[in-house]
Amino acid sequence: MTEELEESLWSRMPADIRELVLQRLPLEVLYRFRAVCKHWRALPLSPEFCRSVTHPQSKHSYLLGIQPIGLLQTCPIYNPIAKSLSWIDLGFLESRFERFTFERWVNDDDPWGSSEFRGASSDGGLLCVCVRIHESEQDAIFVCNPLTRACNLLPLIEGNTWGMCLGLSIRVENYGHYRVFATKHGKVGNKFEQRLYTYDSVSASWKVVPKCTRFPHDSISGAFCKGIYYALYLEGSHELVLMSYDTDHDAWVDTGVVVPCTSNSRAKLVVSNDRLFCVSYFHQNEHNLYVTISEVNLHTTMVLGISVSEIELPDQSQLFVHSNWDVLGYRNSLIFHTRSVAAFVFDFTTDLPEWRPMNLEPLGNSRSHILLVALTFDLRAAVE
Repeated sequence: MTEELEESLWSRMPADIRELVLQRLPLEVLYRFRAVCKHWRALPLSPEFCRSVTHPQSKHSYLLGIQPIGLLQTCPIYNPIAKSLSWIDLGFLESRFERFTFERWVNDDDPWGSSEFRGASSDGGLLCVCVRIHESEQDAIFVCNPLTRACNLLPLIEGNTWGMCLGLSIRVENYGHYRVFATKHGKVGNKFEQRLYTYDSVSASWKVVPKCTRFPHDSISGAFCKGIYYALYLEGSHELVLMSYDTDHDAWVDTGVVVPCTSNSRAKLVVSNDRLFCVSYFHQNEHNLYVTISEVNLHTTMVLGISVSEIELPDQSQLFVHSNWDVLGYRNSLIFHTRSVAAFVFDFTTDLPEWRPMNLEPLGNSRSHILLVALTFDLRAAVE
């Protein structure tokens, strides 16, 4: 069935037949048809309609730009390969925010901008976001389906005000069952430390993940890959050790994987198309970043060096090198970016992969400070 049907044919078609046709359209086409009328716009909000859709999942993942509170009605959805741009209304989240007052940065010189959102993660059609509550200095974490607008406010971690959320990772186990890992950073006595928490939607509660006793310090980065949560730990000054968390036994397991690193570099675990990468970088000089990509083979525990290269920065990015770059996996590529200033993409499908400049202008201007997340849409992804 094609979307290019003549207007006269649609108008002559009985309403029940039109709805049957809509149920069989690809999700991307169905989403565009939502602009026809209020009834069609409300269809994805109907559980009965969602159960009847033939293609509930989007064919591809997209880059979702999460706007600050007050602008959530116009969050951009971008496909950089097809260079197609659309918009999604996440304003339904604001009704869940009414009981809170959120901390908002107002320093225009801060590259993280005036956004209240401190982190985002997605999996299986669900989006997990964290916002900072000003009056309690607590983090509110929400899990939602952006298409159906189903939304769940998770319990406040430990019910206290300790720490600030540094990172989120969500994993959909099966229908209605998901796990969230949240890393928080706070002060204990006279020193700062990290705590890792995990939320299980079945028990609807958080618990503290035990410290990895092998290391006296906290992990550098964590991510889900193929259903398992992994974390990187620095050993010495030139090696990163990969540990996995056994949820059944509530214990950390040594994977046997060691990733070489450069002292003073920053490192992050990134998943792209079910492949696990370690991306590390350091500021070589005021004009360049030195970036290393290593792929971890979880079956053989081998580490494959993919790329060691320099990225030349645009002038306006040089001030933000040390702390405000991030890396995310998107399809068969990695995207290295700030929230608003610059981005580079490393495409594994090209004959000679290398970091190339990427245009983020479709996602907003240099002052919009959008939080970026890769997301695959699914009408049947459930929030319990």
